[in-house]
Amino acid sequence: MRITVLRLNGEKEDTVGLLFVDRQWFGLTLEDEQRLVKVPAETRIPAGDYEVELRKAGTLHDRYKDLYSWHEGMLHIRKVPGFTWIYFHRGVRESHSAGCILVADGLSRSNIGGRLAELANSAEGYERFYQHVLPAARAGDLRVTIQDEIKMETIL
Repeated sequence: MRITVLRLNGEKEDTVGLLFVDRQWFGLTLEDEQRLVKVPAETRIPAGDYEVELRKAGTLHDRYKDLYSWHEGMLHIRKVPGFTWIYFHRGVRESHSAGCILVADGLSRSNIGGRLAELANSAEGYERFYQHVLPAARAGDLRVTIQDEIKMETIL
């Protein structure tokens, strides 16, 4: 199974993207901004193709396991050069990401004009996404492709 994140913009503080699973639109993403020099927990990961697996250890896994009966492990994006413990998870603003990719069903504020984006319905969107990709993650057959700043005409 293939997850695709198409980054639409890279503003001063955050990056909004489109989330697809096997070419089917699944929601929106929010990440930290791009930086030439990495700042820990404040920089998005490089575009590329990565393995995704279930990680069943760590503080975030323990918290999600307590919150959600359906949680089996964090969706861990592996082998990202210069980064560790990068996950797909829920959240509202880029300050919740620490380099990870937040998943949601919508935006509550746009990122136009330099305002920070905020996600809407992140818990619901994350659960829907997680449940959909979980069988592939269990089977060790889950990957993500991340593409930097695409132009709208590319997807229309």
